[in-house]
Amino acid sequence: ARLGLDPSVRRLLCAGRLVEGKGVGDLLRAHASLGERVHLVLAGGGGGAWIARTIRSLGSGARVERPGEVAYGAVADWMNACDVVCLPSRAEGRPSAAIEARACLRPVAATDIPGHRETLKGYAGALWASPADPVALARSVADALASPAPSAEPGWIPPGWADTASDLIDLYGGVE
Repeated sequence: ARLGLDPSVRRLLCAGRLVEGKGVGDLLRAHASLGERVHLVLAGGGGGAWIARTIRSLGSGARVERPGEVAYGAVADWMNACDVVCLPSRAEGRPSAAIEARACLRPVAATDIPGHRETLKGYAGALWASPADPVALARSVADALASPAPSAEPGWIPPGWADTASDLIDLYGGVE
């Protein structure tokens, strides 16, 4: 309601840097196979011309919304306005979009890579797809759209900078 979006439209959100290494091309191909009733919201910067060309070539332009860069304080509004958050990356560290989607209790269709696996460990709302596989990603998104929203996770605290620093110290502590 805060964003003025039509609530009758099913939406899939990808928020972050919109570059090929983040699997955005895979997501565009997956989205094209989901049918007319599912819109894709690409919230973030980057990608410009190649994203526009890919959308045109797939014929899905009418179903792709591109709000551009989203202010950090508005990310939760976008996540809550969408039915599924998609994390199509081929490689990640500690993805903030995964943490934010989990905090918003949104279903997440994510590629099965270490950063996603660690961040979404134990989260009932996570559905997995092989990286760089648009068919598997489309299946994961369809399953997420058909799933109920996850319920609250008592005791879950989002990781913060101290957790990241501790992980890096553990990782590099023995390196000379």
